Amino acid sequence: MKQKADSSHAMIVAKLVGLPRWSLSPQGTVQRSNNGGTTWVPIEVAKGSVFRAIASIGDQVWAAGNMGVLYHSLDNGQHWTHVVPISKGEKLQADIVQIQFADPQHLSLNTTNGQVWQSSDGGQTWARQ
Repeated sequence: MKQKADSSHAMIVAKLVGLPRWSLSPQGTVQRSNNGGTTWVPIEVAKGSVFRAIASIGDQVWAAGNMGVLYHSLDNGQHWTHVVPISKGEKLQADIVQIQFADPQHLSLNTTNGQVWQSSDGGQTWARQ
């Protein structure tokens, strides 16, 4: 029985190591690692955009940056959708520096000028707090 438990643990560890990891280069480029962070591959999200925050949960990845730029991927960075947060007619235009998740539907964006923008439907609608 102990050997079976050890092999199950090894399979779980192998799966965790294989999960993509996300980071930003010093130049603000999105990067992905499929080997636990040993090597990083630049991912083209939006030409000319400088990203300042990145976060992932499951297969979903959010990348945000200067002047309210925000992109979302549902498939581990294979395809990206440009998201424009608007609340009561006001478009988010400040630099986004932090992305936080409670779950894939509930996320929060923090900006350099202290704004907090939240979505409770996976980024479909937004409220500025």
